Amino acid sequence: MAKKTVDRCDDAPRRKRLEALRDDCRRHKRGAVALAQRRREVRGQDPELERPILAARTDDDEHDAKAFLDQLGEVLAEAPDLLERLGIESDRGGWRRSRRIAMEALLRSRTWRKVIETGATFLEGEEVPEVLCVTFERRSPDLVASIAELCDELLEVKPSAEARKRERVNPGALWHDAVKTLKLMRQAGQDPSDHEIAKALGVSKATFSRHVGSKSLWTDERAGTLASAKRQASRNPETWGDR
Repeated sequence: MAKKTVDRCDDAPRRKRLEALRDDCRRHKRGAVALAQRRREVRGQDPELERPILAARTDDDEHDAKAFLDQLGEVLAEAPDLLERLGIESDRGGWRRSRRIAMEALLRSRTWRKVIETGATFLEGEEVPEVLCVTFERRSPDLVASIAELCDELLEVKPSAEARKRERVNPGALWHDAVKTLKLMRQAGQDPSDHEIAKALGVSKATFSRHVGSKSLWTDERAGTLASAKRQASRNPETWGDR
């Protein structure tokens, strides 16, 4: 029997753990605890990535935050498929204690921001290249809230690459729906872009452009010059030709 492809986080015990962790985090009433990591870059040297740190107002706040981190990390350490969704390699060695892997998962989507930049001035005549040190930081201001949000993300349905490959688009049906959506949105006083229409139809911008947006008939449709009789003659735009 062929092995069934798993498209979502449908392991029942794991789902229950993620749901319970999410709910506990949302009920949590202590002060916010920040999670931050810094990266130092010195010209001419490899970047230095510092260990993540917690910033809490009280020891009790930090204790609770660490407990939530440990719970998240225990789930992730046993779920290579979830780590893959987060863009984290699951086989990089024993340093991945549960708390560390949870911190990495939470910081993965945070933007690096420049926080410190220092320069060094050398005595005149010395043939030493200028040294510049720049420090960047990525930060989660409310760790517990971020864990709850990540749990929700991990519980969402995520089609596998194989399932996405199996998807097929009916060009005629997509065209019909695009025209209808354009009309309805304009009746509502909007002037939607192709990207907004594609999003409303649940298809990618590239798919919409390939089957609808790249055709001169769509330009006419947007301008209101396409005859409705021609549109109704066939639901396959490939048979219509370009005007």
